Amino acid sequence: MVGLNSAALNVAAAWHDAECGSYRGDLPLWLELADRFGSDGALDLGCGTGRVALALATEGHSVTALDSDGDLIAALAKRAESAGVHVEGIVADARDFSLDRRFGLVLAPMQVAQLLGGSAGRARMIESIAAHLVPGGLAAIALAGPVDDAGECVSIALGGAHLVPDVLECGGVRFVSTPVAMRDTAPGLWIERRRELQRDGAKTTVELTSLLLERCPPSELEEAGQRVGLEPGDRLMIPETDDHVGSIAVVLGKPS
Repeated sequence: MVGLNSAALNVAAAWHDAECGSYRGDLPLWLELADRFGSDGALDLGCGTGRVALALATEGHSVTALDSDGDLIAALAKRAESAGVHVEGIVADARDFSLDRRFGLVLAPMQVAQLLGGSAGRARMIESIAAHLVPGGLAAIALAGPVDDAGECVSIALGGAHLVPDVLECGGVRFVSTPVAMRDTAPGLWIERRRELQRDGAKTTVELTSLLLERCPPSELEEAGQRVGLEPGDRLMIPETDDHVGSIAVVLGKPS
């Protein structure tokens, strides 16, 4: 369960925290890369409420965080202020952004690259990344799901034991998000959730949501990087946890 310390209820941030905020399995890798490549600053794409950005900033790194949802950026700003760290939050699309600086490290954690509307969206993201890396800089892009012997992501099969609710409580409101179905299709994995917003002394509000976790072989990202002058490096593994499948990080470097 994740806590949300905010006087004003930010519903978008609360749902994001309930469904994504408790994940910590990838943080050691991002912190290691920031120590090695973050001297010119780190850019966190699809930052949400700051799960990765705040972890890096707390360790003294200069961090810029980008997300298309202004409510999530607003929540990140409040949390950075409360934590006494500085994170520059920017509302922009990871597929098409133009900033006035370059970075030593660009990260796309969790499944950001699998939520961009297909290979064309991912190629645009990588083109934007290439334009924002300093010479010698590095991009690391995570892909969720198990990997086969050839190093390619394969379909995700989750049993009933994994379909447990994600829960967050905040200011008398309980956010409960339960995966109710996962369908493996040609484009990727459709994940359907039942969201319940339970208020003290009031009726429960229920909505159904769905999300397509797009199928994306690591080689697709590596080839897109090569087309814009980036060099693929060794793929990095992020181990599975009790609550999350493992993932792979595709590494793309900008020549010095």
